[in-house]
Amino acid sequence: MTQKKAAASAEKRAKAAKKKTPKIRVVLKPRQAKLLEGLVEGKSVRAAALEAGYSANTAAHPEDLLDTVAMRKALNHLLAPPEKIAARINEGLDAMETRFFQFQGEVTEARNVIAWGERRAYAELAARLKGLTPGLPFDPNTDGPSNITVNYINVAALAEP
Repeated sequence: MTQKKAAASAEKRAKAAKKKTPKIRVVLKPRQAKLLEGLVEGKSVRAAALEAGYSANTAAHPEDLLDTVAMRKALNHLLAPPEKIAARINEGLDAMETRFFQFQGEVTEARNVIAWGERRAYAELAARLKGLTPGLPFDPNTDGPSNITVNYINVAALAEP
């Protein structure tokens, strides 16, 4: 009977261990917690930092505030995983919008059209994330896009007096 109780107890512990999800506990300082709270509310890093009690000079350098182990862990826990972010960017590359047409105050027709502005913004974001930012200096010795300019000259027109 003792062995049965021990086996049953072991099974219960095994089931309980499987059910538990790991909790991510990050210990933040009070100002860091207020900063994170402001970011979650949608404020800019600078505005959230000033509201959290950081000086204007410190708030002007958000990379210093966010580049700590505790803040990275907390942000990683709160933000969407990279796969979801990539999926949303890819969806944005195919963005559409609905245009409504009206006559005398009544909607007569609705059409789905390509949202060129949204697509451009998502394409630029995807390019930046892949390291293909337009406007950066280009090194022809690396693997990357290259631009070639071709000028056509009408030789016959140059030869005639």
